[in-house]
This record gives sequence, structure tokens and C-alpha cells, in this order.
Amino acid sequence: MSSAQLTAVLVHGAWTDSSIWSKVILLLAQVGMRSVAPVLPLTSLADDVAALERTLARLEGEVIVVAHCYGGTVVSQLSDKVFRAVIYIAALTPQPSECAADLLRRDSPSSGSMKLRPDASGWVWLPEEFSRLSLAQHSTLGERRVLAAGSRPISIACLNARVQKVAVMRSPAWFMIAGDDRILSKRSQMFFAERLCINKQVAQVDHVPSLSAPEVVLRIILEATYRTRSI
Repeated sequence: MSSAQLTAVLVHGAWTDSSIWSKVILLLAQVGMRSVAPVLPLTSLADDVAALERTLARLEGEVIVVAHCYGGTVVSQLSDKVFRAVIYIAALTPQPSECAADLLRRDSPSSGSMKLRPDASGWVWLPEEFSRLSLAQHSTLGERRVLAAGSRPISIACLNARVQKVAVMRSPAWFMIAGDDRILSKRSQMFFAERLCINKQVAQVDHVPSLSAPEVVLRIILEATYRTRSI
């Protein structure tokens, strides 16, 4: 596999940054795959889409996009690009007239009690107890502390932006359903995957498997890579 021919673009979600992909980046390097992990500003959905498109514009060769949680909403707004594959990891995948907040609240095991209210400046912070206990409960205590300490706010504008249209899905796609997710229920994730009519896999991982189970994330990326070789 040539790193010049294929790049994995790793898109983080709300309350995190590209550091959640650090373990996956190292594993991809070991198998000879290049990766980039852009940092989304989390200021508005339009700003986040623009940031991702700037990264994509710099790349040559084929691309696999891997989107986590809110990152799935960002990917849904890309101009109708064709990728080698798109992989959703416990992702929010809105349809027209929906917003990320709608999907986050849908039958979720924990988000209903998170009280996701913006502060006076319009930023939504993840309560510290959720960062420590629910976001990536299968990771180490030290990793959870770092995740909580580095938690970033997301603008309420990102969460409440109702999408007007969704890019036509012309790329082979996979959805990893996190079976032990305390933020987004398994049933919600199953619903999102089934209405997109894409390949779905259930793994007993938490909401941030890139941190707590990076080998599982690597496995689905490699599966998408090899199964799309002749497409």
C-alpha cells in the first residue's frame, strides 16, 4: 500500500480535537497508510465544513474519510465528492431539516441528563463527569483525565444548524456502531446506519474507540480499503 496513493482523513467530533486519533494515526503508519486529522473550529457547521474542505483540497490521490460523532454531520455537508470510502464511527448523520442536536437527543442513554445548554456566549460545554465517566469509559484513567482536561466547547450554532441538503452518497460507506456507547445509544446508531443503507458493524466499544480500541478502528479502515480496491 502506497501512502502517496491513499490518505485517511480523520474527522473528530464535538468536545474533542484531532488528538483522539493519535493511536489510529500510529497504527495506520505501521501499515503504510498516510493520514491527516484536521482540527474543526466548532464555531458553526459552515466553518467546520470549510475547514474540512480546505484539508481535502490539499490532498492528492484517493481518500478514505473517517468521521466520529458530530464529524458525521460535517461530512454530510461536503459537496458531492466521491471518496474511496466513508466510515462513520458512532456518528450523527442528519437528513434534510434535521440538526445534530436532534440526533444526539434521540433515544440516547445519557445525553438527556447532560443538560446541553449554551453559556452566555453560546458555547456548549460537556459536563466534566461525562468527559471522565461516559465519553471513553473503556480507556485508562489517565486517558480519561486528559480527555476531560482538554475538552473543547462547541457552539450551539453547530448543534442547532438544520441541514438543508445532504451530499449524495456515491462512495462505499461503513458505519461502526459502538455497542457500549454511553453518549449515543446503540439503537440510535443502528437507525442512522439503516436509513443510509450502508454496511454496518457492531463493536462492543465506547463512544471514542479511536482512543480506547484503536485496533478496532484500524480493522474497519483496512476492511474498507481492501473491499474497495476494484471499485
